[in-house]
Amino acid sequence: GGSTTTRFAVTMASFFLSSASSGRTFALVFLWGSLLLCGRRCAPLVVGPQQKVRQRPSLLRSTPTESAAVPLAPTPAAPAARNVTRGSMFVQVKDTRHASELWRLMTLLEPLRDPREYTIFISAWGRCRKPHMALSLLSEMDERKVPPNVITYNAVIAACQKGKQWARALSLLNDMRSRGVEPNVITYSAAISACEKGARWEHALSLLSD
Repeated sequence: GGSTTTRFAVTMASFFLSSASSGRTFALVFLWGSLLLCGRRCAPLVVGPQQKVRQRPSLLRSTPTESAAVPLAPTPAAPAARNVTRGSMFVQVKDTRHASELWRLMTLLEPLRDPREYTIFISAWGRCRKPHMALSLLSEMDERKVPPNVITYNAVIAACQKGKQWARALSLLNDMRSRGVEPNVITYSAAISACEKGARWEHALSLLSD
């Protein structure tokens, strides 16, 4: 290593210094050359670690880009709670074609309040080919003292027509008359169509004469 070379150079220089003047000159030249050689060999060992030490802070020093806080992706906001009103649920009733969904909505909206709400559900049950449910709601209106109007009766008779219950359709026609609810063109059209599907042409002709 560098320390061994230095000790050897100093020992040899001491030996020559104790000799003649020519030996002293040679000793000085030998010592200078040895120290120079030792310095070149030892320089990397001494300077190298110092350079590494001086470079360490630069490695630890982060650039402005690295030190800048990385913006986080915005967290998606929770979807706003859907404002499900009674009116919007009745819109769903008008659009549905599935008995299971209609039953679910009726359970949520019960009790029904007026002829309009009953009529909406009666028409919906008619679309689902469930005339017995339409008739059940009409009976419920009587129990709750909710008077059916001509639109309600039209919806029930149309449900019976779709369910091929011609006899029940004619019975409802007579029932509404007894209650003082005047049938209109839609009422007769639904009743005649029910008789047609039941192959009751005589009843259909009788209604036409009315």
